[in-house]
Amino acid sequence: MKTKIGLKSWGWLLAAWLLGSSLLYAWTIPAEVLEGTPEAETGLPEVEPLDTVDFVENAMGLNLQMVYVRGGSFEMGATPEQGNDAYADEYPVHTVTLDDFYIGRFEVTQWQWMLLMGAEFARLVAEDTSNTFEGVGADYPTYYVSWERAALFCERLSAASGRKYRLPTEAEWEYAARGGRHHDGTKYSGDNNSWDVAWRRLNSEGTAHPVGQKKPNGLGLYDMSGNVWEWCSDWYDPKYYSVSPSHNPKGPETGSFRVKRGGSWRFKQNSCRVSRRFANLSDVQRDVVGLRVVCEP
Repeated sequence: MKTKIGLKSWGWLLAAWLLGSSLLYAWTIPAEVLEGTPEAETGLPEVEPLDTVDFVENAMGLNLQMVYVRGGSFEMGATPEQGNDAYADEYPVHTVTLDDFYIGRFEVTQWQWMLLMGAEFARLVAEDTSNTFEGVGADYPTYYVSWERAALFCERLSAASGRKYRLPTEAEWEYAARGGRHHDGTKYSGDNNSWDVAWRRLNSEGTAHPVGQKKPNGLGLYDMSGNVWEWCSDWYDPKYYSVSPSHNPKGPETGSFRVKRGGSWRFKQNSCRVSRRFANLSDVQRDVVGLRVVCEP
C-alpha cells in the first residue's frame, strides 16, 4: 500500500480513520499518560525479572516484540566490509564490549505510538498541511518524531510497564544491527545486498512501508537498514570514536546534535550501512525519522 497525502481533504480522511482507531482504545490509556508522564514512584505494576529470552511487552496493549541480545564484544566503525563508502566519523575502528539488553524486533509503529502518546499522529495528518505523509497505517513505522518525543515515549512506556525502556545507545544499535554475537559480517543489517533488507531510495517508490516486510538480520530484527531513521540516545561527536570507552559507551556528555542510525526510504543505500552515522538537532521532526526501543534486563 502506497499512501501519499497532498490534498487537505485526503489528509482529513486518513486522520479520521487513525483518530477513530485511537479513540476506540482510548479507555485503555490513563489520563495521566495522555496528559503527561506519570510519576515514576507511583502506580507501577510489579514486574517479574525477565528471563534471557525474547518477550512481548503488552502494557497498554502495545504488543511490542522485544528480542534478547546477549552482550559481547565487537569491532565498531568502518570495518572492512564497509569498503570505500565509509566516512571519517566512522574511524577509528575500535573494540566495544556491551552488556545484555533487549531491543525491539520492529520500529515503533504508528499504532503503538498513538496508544501511548494519544492521537498525536492523527492530528499531524489532519492539521499540518505543510507536511507530506508517505505511508500511513497501523503497521507503518511512526515518523515526524523528534528526539525529545522519542525519549518521552520511552519514559511513558517505562511508567506503564514497570520496566526500564530507553533509546538504544549508538553502540547497542550497531551491535544489534550487525547481528550481535551472530556477527553477520555484512555491509547492511542482514545482507550485503541492500535491496533484500532495506527500503531505500531506489526500491521504496517514495514512501515508507509497513514494518517487517524485508529480510531480517541474524537476530531476527527487521528494518535496521532503511525504512525510517532511528534515534539513538547519544550526543553526536564526529571524533568520539578516538576517545570512546571500551565498555558500554554512551556517547559524549554534551553536544548540539543527537545520533540517528539506519538510513531511510528517501536516502541512498550508502546511508543504510551498519556503521553509517548521522545526526540531527534533537527537536527536528522529519517524515523519515522514527525510533526503536531498548529494554534493560
